[in-house]
Amino acid sequence: MTILECSSGNAGIACAAAAVKDYACIIVMPEMMSAERKLMIHAYGAELVTIPGGESDVDVALKRMKEMAASAPERYWVPGEFENLDNVDTHYTTSGPEVWEQLEGNVDAVIAAVGTGGWLTGVGRFLKEKNPALKIYGVEPTESPLISGGLCCGHGIAGIGGGLIPNILDLSLLDGIITSSTEEALRMARRASREEGLFYGISSGFNLAAALKFARPCPETGRIVTIFGDSGQRYFSTPLCHDEAEMEAALQNVVEGDRDAMLRKFRKTWDIID
Repeated sequence: MTILECSSGNAGIACAAAAVKDYACIIVMPEMMSAERKLMIHAYGAELVTIPGGESDVDVALKRMKEMAASAPERYWVPGEFENLDNVDTHYTTSGPEVWEQLEGNVDAVIAAVGTGGWLTGVGRFLKEKNPALKIYGVEPTESPLISGGLCCGHGIAGIGGGLIPNILDLSLLDGIITSSTEEALRMARRASREEGLFYGISSGFNLAAALKFARPCPETGRIVTIFGDSGQRYFSTPLCHDEAEMEAALQNVVEGDRDAMLRKFRKTWDIID
């Protein structure tokens, strides 16, 4: 049995590490993801299948992965990070309680990138049960406001805004959406390194930028929780560590049909922070 997964990096690297148990692994990802991610996946012995595109094209990679799985169902086992409820349950039973215990129940808001929806939904659901007054905001790229604006375009934040709305994301938990740009994410990640000695990646800077954007006009909010989920060591070849780098051409897609109708319903109740 071969593990087959679509990933922009982190989950793919984790799956590739299953080589220690003698599992073969194939990871499907957009070709413009960072070189470090690809090298780590190869280092574990996994096969990498790339499709044209960048950070906003994970939906295309996901389609390709599903085609491969359907072509030989007896060959592949698919974790399915965007659809597997174990993703949510794991964060509900581990990450959520960890946050609650370490902060002794003093949590007023959770601000985090949507990603697969697993962390945001699992942690958000647990904390909301503990404190119904808790505010939960998802974060998406300013350049690609798929959930808050119905538009998917190119951007530079790996693992975020992949051109799809994850099935495991519970939109009913959200109090609103915050958008942050690639430039804001880069600036905050660099500041964290130089001012705090914390060398995190672009998506961590993205979360930090959004949390500060929420906190500045709401000093009474109290404790705000976000997550730094990537290391800067996976970004040496990216604009995080270079003044100039080629960025993907902006591809634009519009959400239509049932998905658009569903999002419009939720947008009426959300606070959208740009």
